Amino acid sequence: MSQKETQLTVVPIKRLATTEADYKVNRLYWWLAKVVDGQISCDSREIAEYGFFSIDDLMKLDLFPQTRWFFSGLLRKHLCHCEEGL
Repeated sequence: MSQKETQLTVVPIKRLATTEADYKVNRLYWWLAKVVDGQISCDSREIAEYGFFSIDDLMKLDLFPQTRWFFSGLLRKHLCHCEEGL
């Protein structure tokens, strides 16, 4: 289990992708995770604000290029495959 910037306790389910980062670090690791405990509480030095968005609404935001790529392509594809299994 892990507890990072949001103070949520999560269990990783599946690594979805590894991409080059747009800043600071060399790589980004994108995970599907399950929240098992906690309430969102962000450290304002790390996260200015958070929200929940549809992919279409998310794409209207000013995103870093790798973040835009992940949500517009890979995540949309992954979500479609998940919905087919329902």
